[in-house]
Amino acid sequence: MSKNITLKPEQIEELKAGIQESLSMLTDIDKIIYDTADDLGRAKRFQDRAKYAEYFSFHLDYCLLVLLKSILNVLIIFRERASEVLNEAVAVRDELSKTLDAQRSAETAIDNARVDIEAADIFLKQVKTLLVVY
Repeated sequence: MSKNITLKPEQIEELKAGIQESLSMLTDIDKIIYDTADDLGRAKRFQDRAKYAEYFSFHLDYCLLVLLKSILNVLIIFRERASEVLNEAVAVRDELSKTLDAQRSAETAIDNARVDIEAADIFLKQVKTLLVVY
């Protein structure tokens, strides 16, 4: 990257003087480095923790996604099985209804047979009475 600086010689001298003045004010650079070492260490630890948190967050999101997919699959299987059970229950109910109808028909037939047997018994008694009289 190249830039053209168009400064007059006086401006360059002013910049040079300003830089030299700023540098002359920086005394005891080793002490500044020593005094800020703890802050730098703390900043690096915060940075490491932030990276770890980002890493952990990504993996947590991934684990949650896998868990949600698994739950969804279980719910789909559960729904399919529930549908099968419901169909079986409906079939059993229908068969029970048919059985109940058949039982009622059988009871009616038995009742009719009893009436017929009683009528036949009465008829036979009448015939027997008539046979004894003649």
